[in-house]
Amino acid sequence: MDSLVPPRLNRGETLWNNPRTPRSVERGSPVFGGHQPEESPLVLYEYPFNESIRTMLRLEHLFDRLGQLIPREAAVDHHYALATIFEIMDVASRADLKSDLLKELERHKAVLNGYRGNPSISEQALDEIVGKIDHAFNGLNQFPGKAGHALTANEWLMSIRSRISI
Repeated sequence: MDSLVPPRLNRGETLWNNPRTPRSVERGSPVFGGHQPEESPLVLYEYPFNESIRTMLRLEHLFDRLGQLIPREAAVDHHYALATIFEIMDVASRADLKSDLLKELERHKAVLNGYRGNPSISEQALDEIVGKIDHAFNGLNQFPGKAGHALTANEWLMSIRSRISI
């Protein structure tokens, strides 16, 4: 029965980066060891308990979906692309989203700058990553107000939004 009990996880660990996870466990394989029939594979859902992380994951999913729909030429794909844009607008309209993203970028920058002077870390690669974070921070910080404000001000787009479910 011990093979069905997952190893205890510390904060920030997942089953995949936990050193106590048996090496036989791989993505797509039965997670807790043992043999399971192929017709009923075990699915592991990791649920982030932090609301800001859930929001960022949702936005990532929506932008990925939009990126897949944009190059397509079918009318139904255009319909779903517009619906996805409206979903992004709904999620991005949260007042604290921009400040949360700016805080996260600053936090990541501070953590990465802590690696300066470490002989195991390439200063050039570190400068490149910190430069990308600075670019994202400045780009996000220069927009006044909430994200998507320009889209909500577009009357034509808002008229489509009100009729999209028809």
